[in-house]
Amino acid sequence: QPSLVDCAIFGHLSQFLYIPMDFPQKAYLKEKCPFLLQFMENFRLDYWPDWDVKCTKKPNDMMVNDNNPEKKKRIAALKRKMITRLSAVIIAGVAVYFGIQQSN
Repeated sequence: QPSLVDCAIFGHLSQFLYIPMDFPQKAYLKEKCPFLLQFMENFRLDYWPDWDVKCTKKPNDMMVNDNNPEKKKRIAALKRKMITRLSAVIIAGVAVYFGIQQSN
């Protein structure tokens, strides 16, 4: 059974490691933190064995082969919103988990 700390660590670090964007934190983790990387991989495999299937990109015909600069700006803005919302969902999940643990 994962602890609150396990869930919080996975939730925060997964944003850097598994979102297909380059972050300085991702490079640092990959270069300097092999034990954390192993923890992340083990946690992911233990609790989401179908991670790759769930995270497979689905084709979006509207976005394919379009080099329009305005569309690229909109896409970048949507990615930033997605990251912000993902952070909020993870924090809410940790809060729910903490509430469940407190009630036990």
